[in-house]
Amino acid sequence: MQDICAQIPVTDGAALSTNVGNQITNAATWGKQLLNLQEQSSILTKTLKFVTDVSSAVRDVAYAKSLLERQMYIVGRCTELLKRADGLDASLYRNVESSVSSVLVNNNSLIDLLTSTLTTRFKMNDSERLSMLMNIKAEQTQLLQNLHTTDMIISTTLATNDIMEYQLLK
Repeated sequence: MQDICAQIPVTDGAALSTNVGNQITNAATWGKQLLNLQEQSSILTKTLKFVTDVSSAVRDVAYAKSLLERQMYIVGRCTELLKRADGLDASLYRNVESSVSSVLVNNNSLIDLLTSTLTTRFKMNDSERLSMLMNIKAEQTQLLQNLHTTDMIISTTLATNDIMEYQLLK
């Protein structure tokens, strides 16, 4: 015949209390870690916002720098055109001078607009500021096209004068 054996569960009170104590300690440690993680998350979020703001500011400054360089180029081109037009008849020179003057007035307006856009006087978000800078670039492109047209007129007139002078000398 077989003997039937049964095992009676025995609870060890000391082991149970140590185990419960460890669980309470672990829960407290997890709570502290959770608070630390929340604090780190907050710091990282603030850091990300700061880095994003700085990145936007650097992008705007780089874009503005290129716009300022274009404005200096426009002024230089105007000076060159007036020097080239110096040999033209008085009527055409006045037209060139008027055209160049108009370009310079518009360029000065764009400089003022650029300065205003980059200051904090106007409350703009990054998207609005970038849009304004892009509009300034489009206006500058139009000014450069006007200068190119004026340059072509001067070149054509000077070439025509040279041809006429050559024909007279023949």
